Amino acid sequence: MDALTRSTLRVVLLDDDDNERTAAEARIRECTGLQLVAAAARPEDALRLVQHFQPDAVLVNTYRRDGRGLDAIALMTSLAPAVRPAIVMYVEMRHLGGWPDVRALGADDIILKELIADILRAELLDVVVRVHGERHGRPSAVDDTAQQTAVAHAGQVREEQP
Repeated sequence: MDALTRSTLRVVLLDDDDNERTAAEARIRECTGLQLVAAAARPEDALRLVQHFQPDAVLVNTYRRDGRGLDAIALMTSLAPAVRPAIVMYVEMRHLGGWPDVRALGADDIILKELIADILRAELLDVVVRVHGERHGRPSAVDDTAQQTAVAHAGQVREEQP
């Protein structure tokens, strides 16, 4: 059973910052319809987790202290397309404008860390549906309501407290 025929999206998280990773884990866990199956600090560990758990999406923090954010994306794209999850750059709003076309970098899309939980799921669902269709050349079985929700919430973010 794949993401398009079940109600829960399975996610692996890659973030080298312990505090950021813990916050992202909590945000994902509060999302109805998202399941955090694993989290890692190192790209190599995340790749092993992706191979083991076969998630629907991998969220990759590309602003890494070691400067290997794009290497992490490249490592995920080394997987065969049939088994590769949606690769989603997971960045803070303040870093959003600094990225060229994310698809040219190997990622399938980019999502803001500041998204509130229910919008995070809708955005991820939208990416997974699109990527599934591109890789398998057929439309998905996800219902129209879920897609409309994803579109309606696109771009909305939680306001940060000063």
